Amino acid sequence: MDHADDRELVTCTPEGDLARQAARALVGEMLRTGWWMLPVGLVVIALAAYAVVREPVVVAVLLAVAVAVTVPFTFWDTARRIRRLAPEGAYAAQLRATELWLRTPLGESSVAYRAFSRVRRSGDVVLLRQRGTSVTFVVPAGLFPGGLLDELRARTDAAAG
Repeated sequence: MDHADDRELVTCTPEGDLARQAARALVGEMLRTGWWMLPVGLVVIALAAYAVVREPVVVAVLLAVAVAVTVPFTFWDTARRIRRLAPEGAYAAQLRATELWLRTPLGESSVAYRAFSRVRRSGDVVLLRQRGTSVTFVVPAGLFPGGLLDELRARTDAAAG
């Protein structure tokens, strides 16, 4: 394998609560990309509530409560699941000729650039969206200092052809 295009190995240990940072980014991403689900869900709740109580004020209160409970619960549940699946520890990354190599507290992986449909930074984390799925890898932004994040985006875009 030709390693001429490999970049230097970058390591970092995230500061703060990585699960909380990742949850904030993922819930934000869900709200941005799944924006249409919120109004559809609210219409369904409104119709069901109106069919039962036939009081517009009660329906409005139920909708407000649904929104006020759903978003924080989704954030809390996402952070809880991330904490369970991604223990704290050191991370490492290396941009290689045809793939991104990652080491997390759970193990190592190499993912071809063409596997990613989107690379986006959100606060202290980077979201790597897997092409053709709803799977998003979350890694600390500290793995991509300087221009490495832009280079990762360029390699991902080039591999997508």
